[in-house]
Amino acid sequence: MISKLLKATLLFSMPFLGFAQTATKLKTEYLVNPLGLDNPNPRFTWQMDDNRAGAKQTAFRILVNTDSVALAQGKAVQLNTGWLATSENLKTYSGQLLKPFTKYFWRVEIADKNNVKSTRVKIASFEMGMMDSKNWQGAWISDNQNINLKPAPYF
Repeated sequence: MISKLLKATLLFSMPFLGFAQTATKLKTEYLVNPLGLDNPNPRFTWQMDDNRAGAKQTAFRILVNTDSVALAQGKAVQLNTGWLATSENLKTYSGQLLKPFTKYFWRVEIADKNNVKSTRVKIASFEMGMMDSKNWQGAWISDNQNINLKPAPYF
């Protein structure tokens, strides 16, 4: 009897427990987890997932780090925007200079109209590309022969 009562209580109280919204569809430069970006200031976008009536985003904060575990713990090295009071869902990177051939992880936390902050946070990633031709480390393959040398006559 008690277990049935407990189950019924939980079932009917779920919508009122304050389950916060979450940011979904995290994209960098309008791509999901892109590789080879060359924009030094990539754009981050997301959508708010909240099925409550009248729900809307009123603030957000973005964290960027090269360590996904530290980022999951809320630690940012490259960028911490702090809480920005806006309903916008686009932010251009404005942190430390991004390094070529480096993978970065980012997350966005959002707050709703009641200032309830998201508790379920997803992590996205992006990887920088070469960014500049001076970062090219390859060597040209050559046979060290004279380009005008014709080893056999043409017929």
